[in-house]
Amino acid sequence: ILLLVGISLASAQCPKFYKKINNLITSLFNDKSLNNFADILVTYAKQDLSLQQAFDKEYNCFVVEKRTDCLPYKLLAGVPVPQYLSLMAIGTGALTCVMDTGYSFEEAAKDLKAPMFKIWTPVYEKLRKKAVTMNKNKKPDTAIKNQCCNLANSAVTKALLQKTITTAKNKITAKKVWDCVSKYLPKVADPQYKQYTW
Repeated sequence: ILLLVGISLASAQCPKFYKKINNLITSLFNDKSLNNFADILVTYAKQDLSLQQAFDKEYNCFVVEKRTDCLPYKLLAGVPVPQYLSLMAIGTGALTCVMDTGYSFEEAAKDLKAPMFKIWTPVYEKLRKKAVTMNKNKKPDTAIKNQCCNLANSAVTKALLQKTITTAKNKITAKKVWDCVSKYLPKVADPQYKQYTW
């Protein structure tokens, strides 16, 4: 969820949206993390890339080329050591849990990709169009971030996040895999996860 919300942009220049992420999703990531994250995303939006194209670029960066300038690393760069270690432990636990089911993350991603893009593309498109227009008008990146955050703050709602969770639950074909998701994802989003139906 956070990756897709990240595509919707968050930055230290956007206090309202940053607070919303803390309230609705997770408080593990600080201003520095979210600002690092936003820098790459603003670049993609300014380049007029679709959500699919941005996702493919990040997949190639992180999975294929194994570079350290990808979104996941930028997001983790500002995380204090205790939270970083906690995230790593959660990630390892989730990976082990899924592997023990005999189902792979690749299979889960295949099940989820199309429905998640259907939910989040309309949000991203609003931001992309705004970023492209402002970039053509030579507006500074800070102004672009602020405008995109204002749009995202309105678009990213509890209802949209609940729809994301419900859709994921319905689309993951292996129940044991969903059991892993519902066990480990709340650990990243505690206590925020209590607002949602799993």
